[in-house]
Amino acid sequence: MPQVTTCGTAGYTSHLAWNNGNLDAHRTWCEYADRYAMALICVEILLVGPGTGATGEGGIFDQDEMRSQSGRGIDSTLAELRARYPRAADLLEATIHSRRFSDCPSPQDWSGFAGGQSFTPPTLDDLPRICPNDFADILKRLRPAAPLWPAPSLREMPAPVIRIPGSQVVEDAPARLLIRG
Repeated sequence: MPQVTTCGTAGYTSHLAWNNGNLDAHRTWCEYADRYAMALICVEILLVGPGTGATGEGGIFDQDEMRSQSGRGIDSTLAELRARYPRAADLLEATIHSRRFSDCPSPQDWSGFAGGQSFTPPTLDDLPRICPNDFADILKRLRPAAPLWPAPSLREMPAPVIRIPGSQVVEDAPARLLIRG
């Protein structure tokens, strides 16, 4: 495990990670934090094809739009999803407008996003083929990613406490140890 890490990857970092105009890594080191990026990746799997524009580090979402929760890129993505995969559009919208990471749709929500509709999720054979030259073209059109500041040292993060029935917590810096009672 590295001593420090970043708050996230440009184009996949949640609006929830921002605090008074600055990224705050403490906000992303929590349960369910990866649900936000997972939603964006699910949408990319459904929509990316030859000629797709890219921002940030190769994804289709613009970090400034993700932070403000609105913009032309989000609007056009939601419109395309509504036309092709309406339930996926609802899941993406819930993600973008979430107030907590736990509000973001779960992996189970995404795996069953057809929601009983007469819809068959695409197979890998149904998705457009993207050759290496297409990826190279997408990467050439990238604009520089917004800087994402490094997170604090993992030593600065609070240690998780796991409670085992019949045990007591004993403080021992830097970690909390559990001793059987």
